[in-house]
Amino acid sequence: MEDYYDIEAILADQQRIPCVLLVDTPGLGMGDGDHHSAAGSNGGGNVIPAQTKLELPYWLAEAMAANDLCELQMPKPFGSRMRRTLQASCYNVNFHSLCPYFYQFGLKLAAALDEPQLNELLADVYRQRLALILDAAQRADSQNMAEFVIQLDESERQVYKVAKRGTHAVREWQRGQLNRLQMAEVLKPFRER
Repeated sequence: MEDYYDIEAILADQQRIPCVLLVDTPGLGMGDGDHHSAAGSNGGGNVIPAQTKLELPYWLAEAMAANDLCELQMPKPFGSRMRRTLQASCYNVNFHSLCPYFYQFGLKLAAALDEPQLNELLADVYRQRLALILDAAQRADSQNMAEFVIQLDESERQVYKVAKRGTHAVREWQRGQLNRLQMAEVLKPFRER
């Protein structure tokens, strides 16, 4: 289970997912503009009929699906067309524009929709792109990587930042600048004798 206070998990749950309502939902629609009639009446404008297709935040759609109020559908960034694109070549796909939390949200979808193939695809794509990300992190000092980093999903950005810091630390160590032993401040007065 994810940490309740994990901001990344909260943001991943905000992604919209298409769903179809299985029951009429009174009090949620505002089709006739009369917002006050929703409280007590069963007016036609305030009911969203069954079989209506909506895009809802994942956290809401998941809870509604668990109570058999709606049926979840696969969002376009994870649909069959995008899966074929990712299987062909995942290196030039802008994951951040598709879904900023592509992997994290994809894993939740795979579990909710019982799609083990999606789990496998996500793992394969992540492995392939990991080599590209690590290579880019090593070249970051010599090239402008802003365009590349913009296209990464949030978890890939974290990997990139860690790899870039690691590359920088190795370069400092190779130059002899990292962890150089120095005399303690307390001992410096004794050295002058």
